[in-house]
Amino acid sequence: MSLFFFFFFFIFFFIFILSPSPSLQQQQKPQYMSSFSSSDSAWRPNQNRILLSPNSTFAAGFLPKPNSRNLFTFSVWYYNLSEPTTTVIWSANDKFPVAGNGSLVIAATTGQLRLLNSSNSNLWPNPKTATGHPNSTRLFLQDAGNLVYGNWQSFNLPTDTILPNQTLNGPPLVSKNGKFSFLNASELVFVSANHSYWKSEHAFQQLDYSGKLLQANQDSLTASDLGETRLRRLTIDDDGNLRIYSYDDNGDRWTVVWQAVQEICTIPDLCGENAICISDGLSRST
Repeated sequence: MSLFFFFFFFIFFFIFILSPSPSLQQQQKPQYMSSFSSSDSAWRPNQNRILLSPNSTFAAGFLPKPNSRNLFTFSVWYYNLSEPTTTVIWSANDKFPVAGNGSLVIAATTGQLRLLNSSNSNLWPNPKTATGHPNSTRLFLQDAGNLVYGNWQSFNLPTDTILPNQTLNGPPLVSKNGKFSFLNASELVFVSANHSYWKSEHAFQQLDYSGKLLQANQDSLTASDLGETRLRRLTIDDDGNLRIYSYDDNGDRWTVVWQAVQEICTIPDLCGENAICISDGLSRST
């Protein structure tokens, strides 16, 4: 009898310690929003609030950094894709992530949108333009993936990615690792050495959903799947190459349909010192 009681107690205890607490389950459950305003409470990283575009293609909110689950960026990403990895297309504070006590707020007196860290410093990019009427201006996400607050919009401050119908007339695209930039929408540069390793004769202006990349002389570059209306993005990757990605619904994955540098081993610093770079002739090196 005592052996049976011990066995029952052990099973019960094992199930108990493996089951998440009700508070944790509630914390992990997403809270979907169509907009964020000064009347809402401070938005903190551990609340799992998600701002959705009306078509549910894009989401915005706090995401943990891949190399540190205790640090967060306020980002925009593709939502509801079948692939397991998150495709982040914009971040407000990628270089300066906040801890769990960070917050996004709209000042009740000035209407300024503020991303605060533990020191109460505002990390929101170009904060002087991120102001509005404290009682009526709201933060929302457009169907095209543009995050908007009054006259401020993320499309004017791209990070490493351009979306269809977003004009390349703002700051240069910079790879997430900070090593490479797409300067003047025409030139790939290895930042630390200020070394240009690829250049287009005409600046890029806009990508469309069919796979055309319009240039300043009204010519265009074309993706290999031109004509198919798909989710697309133009991204400068951490290996220094500039690529157009197209989302394949059948394969549930992003595929490369155009890239600037064909011989990837010509990109500076790709393989590191004393390494041998061997390209497969497509888009990868070994």
